[in-house]
Amino acid sequence: MAKDPAVLFYYQDFLVGTSFFTNEQIGAYIRILCHLYDKDTLPEQTMFILCGSEEIWSSIKDKFVKDTNGQFYNRRARDEKQKRVKFTESRSDNRKTKHKENHLQTDMLNISLSSVKDMEDENEDEDSNENINHEKGVENKKSAEGIMFRIWGRKPNNIEERRLLDELWLEADEDPKIVEHAFRQSVKYDSKKFPYVAKVIANMKLEKEKLKTKEREREAAVKKYEESKNFVPDPKMKELFAGISKSLNPFTTGGEQKKELTKEETLARKRSVDEFNREIKKGTYNG
Repeated sequence: MAKDPAVLFYYQDFLVGTSFFTNEQIGAYIRILCHLYDKDTLPEQTMFILCGSEEIWSSIKDKFVKDTNGQFYNRRARDEKQKRVKFTESRSDNRKTKHKENHLQTDMLNISLSSVKDMEDENEDEDSNENINHEKGVENKKSAEGIMFRIWGRKPNNIEERRLLDELWLEADEDPKIVEHAFRQSVKYDSKKFPYVAKVIANMKLEKEKLKTKEREREAAVKKYEESKNFVPDPKMKELFAGISKSLNPFTTGGEQKKELTKEETLARKRSVDEFNREIKKGTYNG
């Protein structure tokens, strides 16, 4: 980087700092400062030569600082020089940044224009594809567009209507019967509008779901009935029932007459049967 040919000169500070200097001292002092702005440091021998005499050098020597290498510098001159360097570098960086921003803006503008062109091309392609699909849809009588053309007598007027038609088709679970019924209802009630068709489809789906629910309930009831027919009682319960039935029978299985029971025995057995029935109903019977 080339040396800076200029430096800020704070004349008021200079006048205050040299108020009691003679003209010879001021001349020597300003001359040394100029060399320090150029070299940053100077040896004492050079300082002596610039002053012209030992007397002048001795009178202004306290304005300078001696570093570890034996060189002299002026603290204020060094600070101002560093400030100037930083300022120059910042200006240079700003110019570079501005230059990059200009390039970036130009690049972004080019990208934006390119994107707009691509979007226009994509829209044209999309419209072309939709027109092709639309013509195919009308030819297919079981498609949404075919049903609309057969019942309403017209095709979708624009892209928005085609999208609404696609939504109706999906809402009807792609069932042509539901879509056709909805369009016919719109004609019947003189309401050839997509919201009305959508409402009819929604109601039909609701009724369809109710029918499915009833069908599930009916199947559950039939299953429960079939399970009850195939019910197999506990063998212990069968044995107990057989014993009670046998004890209440006045005749034995072999045809032999059984001893008659007394009134007390009959009541006791009846009470046992009643208790058994109650336990069965309550579910507390454990064999």
